[in-house]
Amino acid sequence: MNILRELVKKLDVSKDKTPKERIFYNRDLAKIGDAILNYINVLVVSAGYVSESNKITNKMLREVVNKSGLRRNIKKRQTARALGNVVEAIVAYLVINEILTEEQIIELVIEKGSFEEALIYILRGFYG
Repeated sequence: MNILRELVKKLDVSKDKTPKERIFYNRDLAKIGDAILNYINVLVVSAGYVSESNKITNKMLREVVNKSGLRRNIKKRQTARALGNVVEAIVAYLVINEILTEEQIIELVIEKGSFEEALIYILRGFYG
């Protein structure tokens, strides 16, 4: 994971932003988080733990932001896509920095019964 962490550090050139903003609005982190969430989604759907209809959409991620309390920490007037990117960037940051593992996310999705509830729990724990 150290190589991955070093690569991600190189992506972050926005030194004029606060540390939180560097995570929240980093499109590269959002792309990595999107890949992580889609990978986990395929695993839990294929294994039958979550129904296929429980998709990870920007609308769902917007609801996660609102229900978790994270919304108060994000710039005003953001689209559902932008809010989804914030969630994905946070997930990538947590996984890359070994604060949360993919296995722990899978366990939470199974325990909570949905990605939405698992992500709300994760965001409340770290930013709520």
